[in-house]
Amino acid sequence: MGWEKGQSGNPGGRPKEDAELKRLIDKNCPPEYFVKKLMDFIDFGEDHNIKLKALVILLERRYGKPHQAIEHSGEIVTWGTVIDAIRKKAAAG
Repeated sequence: MGWEKGQSGNPGGRPKEDAELKRLIDKNCPPEYFVKKLMDFIDFGEDHNIKLKALVILLERRYGKPHQAIEHSGEIVTWGTVIDAIRKKAAAG
């Protein structure tokens, strides 16, 4: 099943952030709460993978995922570079 030409596959767009969820987290979990929980996980040697994952989800819901730097080595190809290569190949025969 496909879409008709010109029809978006996601007509509603990206889902909006849940403002009510953010409000509830702000009301019930101040930033100090997250720091204390992380420190508790570090201080006690038990396996807290599930709790930690839940905490990460709450942090990401409230503050977003941290940005990750991406390092690139090599040539950066632009449309101009591609078009020039096509023209050179066409001119060469």
